[in-house]
Amino acid sequence: FVRNNPEHFRIAQFVFCEVVWNASSPARREAMMKRGEPIRDTVVGIVESAVAAGDLELRGLTPGEVTASLWCLSSGVHNLAHAAGVLQHFAVNDPYSLMCRQMQAFLNGLDWKPLVDSGDAAQMAALTERIRNEVFHDCCGKNE
Repeated sequence: FVRNNPEHFRIAQFVFCEVVWNASSPARREAMMKRGEPIRDTVVGIVESAVAAGDLELRGLTPGEVTASLWCLSSGVHNLAHAAGVLQHFAVNDPYSLMCRQMQAFLNGLDWKPLVDSGDAAQMAALTERIRNEVFHDCCGKNE
């Protein structure tokens, strides 16, 4: 989505920054959250399905908390990746690979099956490619 809609994505980042969000009216904030409900509900449903199938242990979290955790991690990486030079200060050269590895480590910690070794570059590349092909097949080319 970011690659295909960079301006929309940057505006969404801006909307959720503290200064803009807090300056918005409660009605505007509610409208924004309402627009995101379909994707939130989809992801929460995936988490609930994984729990029901025995493929995920919530370990005291709710499905919404698991979903929000992944969104927070993603948002943080995106924000810092677009702040020129910040992640290079930490010797992070591929922030999106790091993001995928950290998400996988989080999901492994919840015992989400199948487990993937987040330190194995080949396994992570295969998982990322599989997700890209299965989930984003209609919007992204193979090398995007």
